[in-house]
Amino acid sequence: MWIKTLYEELGYQQEQPVLILGDNDGSITVAKNPGFHKWSKHIAIRWHWLRDRMQDKSVYLEDCRDPQNTADILTKSLTPDKFCRHVAGLGLSSA
Repeated sequence: MWIKTLYEELGYQQEQPVLILGDNDGSITVAKNPGFHKWSKHIAIRWHWLRDRMQDKSVYLEDCRDPQNTADILTKSLTPDKFCRHVAGLGLSSA
């Protein structure tokens, strides 16, 4: 959202909503369903920002699973072929 606002201030209108890719079913469910859940009652108000942005259609949340999730290289141990694919996906090269 910050980058989108920066582009707009520089004169480049952003017509599409910001796409956020997530791989956590619980967080996606809470964000997409604005209803109250007994297991989400302790979520701080500041975390409802995403829900508000989804309602005003400035953010779109989409499920992203392996093999598309390049961020897995930063959080999981991967097989060599998955590791190489994600390294390439980040635009890096192995030495």
